[in-house]
Amino acid sequence: IQRPETIFMVTSQWHPRKGVDDVITAYLTEFTDKDSVGLLLFTWGGSHGSLERDKIRRMIGHIREGLNVGNQPKIFYVGQNIPREAVPELYALSDVQVSASRGEAMGIPFFEAGACGKPTIVTGWGGQRDYLDDDMAYFVDYDMEPVHGVAGYKHYSAVADNQWARPRLNSLRQQMRRAHEEKGERLRKGQRALEMVVDRLTHDKIGDLMKEKFLSHVDTRVVAV
Repeated sequence: IQRPETIFMVTSQWHPRKGVDDVITAYLTEFTDKDSVGLLLFTWGGSHGSLERDKIRRMIGHIREGLNVGNQPKIFYVGQNIPREAVPELYALSDVQVSASRGEAMGIPFFEAGACGKPTIVTGWGGQRDYLDDDMAYFVDYDMEPVHGVAGYKHYSAVADNQWARPRLNSLRQQMRRAHEEKGERLRKGQRALEMVVDRLTHDKIGDLMKEKFLSHVDTRVVAV
């Protein structure tokens, strides 16, 4: 199989908050099999077991069928629990990390991608905005809404103050198209993301920052005995 010009990658558990289904919908409605693109899904359910993998394959199939559009582009699915040291190989295969997450404290895959020189398309709300800017990422417009579809998850409820950011599908589609067509721009964003990770998020720098924050909350007059 000839490698597509652009491979979009999703690294995420399949969970209502993560919006993997929204990424698939945006991808399948923005591109056709005439576009030189691919979507690489590194996703899992409650585990990486065979039953969970079969469930995810069925959900992908339901999304494909439910859209009722022909000439759909390729989707590649990786559901196995691959070794941590092999994960960078998946990022190396891809060109752009994509997320339709409705809320993140930080979003580790965005910065793993950045460490590999790859930019991220991501919801413009959440902890990632403390680190990423328009020079490093593609931000997707969103609307705040009550959480939903999370029955059985004790940390969520649709009370008035429990909301998340739902990415707008048309904005997500536009950013995916932009990343595909403006290859020079995505390379520049990926390079800036890499520089940010090296400048701010290496183990030594995070360790020093954690130590500083910890000591600022500890009475330094206390002496260990």
